[in-house]
Amino acid sequence: MAIRPEDEGPRPVRMGARPLALPARGARERRSSLRRPHDAHVTWTTAGGGCSRTSRLRDLSPRGLSFTSDIALEPGTLLEIRGEALVARALVRNARCIGRDTHVVGVEFDHVRFHDPSGAFVSRLA
Repeated sequence: MAIRPEDEGPRPVRMGARPLALPARGARERRSSLRRPHDAHVTWTTAGGGCSRTSRLRDLSPRGLSFTSDIALEPGTLLEIRGEALVARALVRNARCIGRDTHVVGVEFDHVRFHDPSGAFVSRLA
């Protein structure tokens, strides 16, 4: 499930990888853009096609997203992600176990293309 040039349309936005950290409880949010709750499914594949899963999306922003996974993913892992409204390449920034065989994975987009579910191109940036 590689991202092919015909899937990307106009040149995708290249976003520099910056370290992200979740703020401590009560601390000021440090993300450059807020994530909005979003209930949908995304399909992700590790670079090189080593592992592929469909997972529940938790939240989404112009710069990244988070989803639940039944396996742990290491920070630094490169993923290809497809969803109803996006095609992206993203880097795992954090992952934490929230229960038996349930992990929350946060990723930052490296390249992303947002589109309308009807097929219309919407934006390279949200």
